[in-house]
Amino acid sequence: MESVLTSDSSDAVELRQVEQAPARALCDAASPEKLVASLYRSILQREADHGGIAQKLQLIEDGASLEWLITILLQSPEYLNKVARDPLFIDAAMRTEEVLNAFRMRMGLTSQDVSSLFPRDYTGNGEAGKFYRAYRNTGFFEKFLSGEKVLDIGYKGYDNPNLLTIVPHAIGIDFDYPGYDGSRLPFDDGSIDTVYSSHCLEHIDDYEHAIRDWYRVLKVGGHIVCAVPSQLLYEKKRNPPSRYNLDHKRFYTPRSLVAEFEQALQENSYRVRFLEENDRGYNYDIGPERHALGCYEIVIAVEKIRQLSWRLGED
Repeated sequence: MESVLTSDSSDAVELRQVEQAPARALCDAASPEKLVASLYRSILQREADHGGIAQKLQLIEDGASLEWLITILLQSPEYLNKVARDPLFIDAAMRTEEVLNAFRMRMGLTSQDVSSLFPRDYTGNGEAGKFYRAYRNTGFFEKFLSGEKVLDIGYKGYDNPNLLTIVPHAIGIDFDYPGYDGSRLPFDDGSIDTVYSSHCLEHIDDYEHAIRDWYRVLKVGGHIVCAVPSQLLYEKKRNPPSRYNLDHKRFYTPRSLVAEFEQALQENSYRVRFLEENDRGYNYDIGPERHALGCYEIVIAVEKIRQLSWRLGED
């Protein structure tokens, strides 16, 4: 295997863990292209195309971690199709782990994952599992999901046989949770650090009531983290019903998702801290006639702020 790490580094890189190292810190002095090319040869066993290089260079520029670059390639339709045709092709994943281990040794780091709140091997199936893998190494979880009290609303879903919550310390909330009537959460006002909801809001008729109750239980400084399927990436049609889930009450764009929070909450009672169309690993070659592959969601994080002593003027 060609090593991704092509030269000795003269600079000390301070890292909490190797997987969170910005990939640009691992490159030769001015050759991130060499890192990308090595990843393509190691994982996809081919030379990188111009489009792939441009995309990965932009991710590196944006601060993507080495593990995240590797994850994108391992979850790509091309890699999955090659594995489906030839099971021996999955050896590439083992070679990738060797690359990470080589870097750990060079930097004098242990292989222990020090991020105990968000272990690398803690990941479920379905949309929440994809969300975990997508955002675990980006700083998102540390910022929005590291509080002591985290609720995972509707965590059971359709495809969570092991009943994992979004993070190990979260409390899973579903219709059978003691004291929960499906309308009002059985928690005191201002008692929760984060309310997380993955692909749940689109199933709720009275979304305003749901958002208000999520907001009610938040501490000041706490967050609602909500992911919903994208109209453009998942539904791939203009109007309901959904082709793939008839229980979807609404279709979402970033604008319509923000609008629901604006409708539900009082102005100047919150701030939108994060809004992203998560299309990691998305296959744009698949049209409306087939179910999407990859990530196809909109993610919003809303922070509860303290009550202000003033209101907007009328003029």
